[in-house]
Amino acid sequence: MTLNDLRIMIANLTPWRPGKLAKDTLSMTSGMGLRTISQAVVFLILARILGVEAYGAYTAILALAITFGGLVGFGASSIMLRDTARNAELFTESWGRTLSALLLTAPIFLIVYFILSWAILPRQVGWSVIFCIGIAEILLSPLTIAVIEAYQGHERIG
Repeated sequence: MTLNDLRIMIANLTPWRPGKLAKDTLSMTSGMGLRTISQAVVFLILARILGVEAYGAYTAILALAITFGGLVGFGASSIMLRDTARNAELFTESWGRTLSALLLTAPIFLIVYFILSWAILPRQVGWSVIFCIGIAEILLSPLTIAVIEAYQGHERIG
């Protein structure tokens, strides 16, 4: 490769303008990067405030809730994303199936989460903490993911 070839390659790059895919990828990457940074800040603050034992209990509650939250809906939102990306006219039907799956499975997993929390977590953990984390991770997080995937299926992630 000569110096002239390199100049031609660079000259061919300058008229390039990012398309919708590149802009949406940048938008998602930026959002996920900010989320990671904010989670790190929250981790550091909570670890300092709560101390070793209380932070361990918080982590146990969060791990249990996140485990069940990942199962809520059994992947119906990903199927909605697939169907909507292929044919936008299928969105209303897919969205209805996704909401139905979320509404049917979330209460069941919440009940199992509360029973397991009562059985295995330390007694000094407050029920208000268990309740709030359970609602956030088992009910609201899967719903948020479904909404994000609905926008993603319509190519409006930005």
